[in-house]
Amino acid sequence: MLSQQELIGKASEASQVMKRSLPEIQDWCRQLRISITEYATIHSPIYSDHHSIITKSDLVDKFSWYTRSIEHENARTSGSTTGRKFEYRRWTPIFRTIERDSHYKLILNEFGIRENPNILYLIGDRTVAPNTTTLIKTYKTDNIMISHGAEEKATVHEVFLNQAYFKDYHEFYKQIVDYARVNDIDVILASGSIFSALRWHLLRYGIKDRITKLISNTSSIVDTNDLQGIVDNGNAEDWCDHMRCWDGGATFYTCKYHTYHLMDSLAWVYMDDNNRLISYDYFSLASPFINYWNGDYCNVSTAYDKCKCGAYYRYFKMGRTRDMTVRSGNSIHIRSAIADLDIMENVKRVEVVNNMLRIVSTKISKETDRQHIRKSLPRFQVQFVCEEVL
Repeated sequence: MLSQQELIGKASEASQVMKRSLPEIQDWCRQLRISITEYATIHSPIYSDHHSIITKSDLVDKFSWYTRSIEHENARTSGSTTGRKFEYRRWTPIFRTIERDSHYKLILNEFGIRENPNILYLIGDRTVAPNTTTLIKTYKTDNIMISHGAEEKATVHEVFLNQAYFKDYHEFYKQIVDYARVNDIDVILASGSIFSALRWHLLRYGIKDRITKLISNTSSIVDTNDLQGIVDNGNAEDWCDHMRCWDGGATFYTCKYHTYHLMDSLAWVYMDDNNRLISYDYFSLASPFINYWNGDYCNVSTAYDKCKCGAYYRYFKMGRTRDMTVRSGNSIHIRSAIADLDIMENVKRVEVVNNMLRIVSTKISKETDRQHIRKSLPRFQVQFVCEEVL
C-alpha cells in the first residue's frame, strides 16, 4: 500500500489523467489502490481533514480549493439555502452525461414522456421582463436543466415574468393556462411556490382541462398536496419532485409511485446528529465535495427497501428552514416585519422579484397591517394578494 506522501506525489500526476474518461480515471485509481473519494480528499487542500464537515461558509472566497488541472466549466451556488455563495467547478466531460442521462432522461422515461417534448419553463430570475407584454418565448436550447435533459431536442416555452405578473397576478396565470391548453405541453417545470399559485388559479376558476402530462418540481420545497391537487383536478397526469444539486451532489427524484429515490450512484448522502444533509459527491472531481453540508436538512435511512417501481431506495425526506427569509441583495428578514401582526398566521408564501415583494395570504389583510409592512420594508414595492381557502 502506498504511503500518504506517495499518494500525494501520485496525485500531482493527475492533470493528464483527468482529461480522460471516467473508466480511465477509475482504472488509474485502482492502480494507486485508492478510491475516487480518496483521490478527491488528498487532491483538494481544503479537505486535508476530511472528517470535518465543510459548509458554504468555509468555501466563500476560497477559490484555491478546487483542482486547477481538470477540464472544467465554472459554476456558482445560488445561495438559496444559506445565502452563502461560492464558485466551484464541474468536470465538463461528464457533466452532460450525468445531467442528461442519469437524472432528467431517467425521469422522462419513468413518466413516459415522448421524444422531442414541449417543456413549459416557469422558473428562474432570468425570465424577468417587467416592462414587456411578451409572455412566452419558444426556442431550442442545449441548457440541460431547462430542456429537462431530453437529449437537447426539446422545444422550450419559456415564460417571462412580464407586466401581467407585476400588475395583474391572476391574469398572468390565466394567460399561462390558456397557452398550455392549446400547445400540447408535455412537462411544466417550475418551483413549489409557482405550483401553489397555479393550483389555486385552476381551482378558483373551475378549470378542468388537461394542460400538461407531467408537472415537475425542481430545487425547491414543495407541498406535494399542491402537486397531487393539480393531478386530481384533471390538469396533469402525474407529478415529479426532484433535485439535481451539483455542489455536493444531493440528487433525488420521485418515481411514478411517488417514492423519493436518492441517486446513490451519483453521491452518498447521510444525515448528522442535527439532521443536516451531508454528502460525498463521487463525480465532482474538479471541485471535490467531501463531507459537505449544502444547507439542507433531511431524514434519511441507511437501510434499503424495494419500491413498487422495482428500484431499491433508502427512506428520504428533505427539508429547508422556513423562516420567511427573503434574499434580494442583502438578506432581509420578513418575519421581523410581520411577526406581531394577525397576517402572519394566514401567509401562504412570500415572493420577491426585482424590488417587488408580494405577500400571499388566505385572508384579506388589514390596511393598518399593510401600512406597517410597507413602512418596515421601504426598499420594496409591497403587494398583497389574497388566495382564499377553496
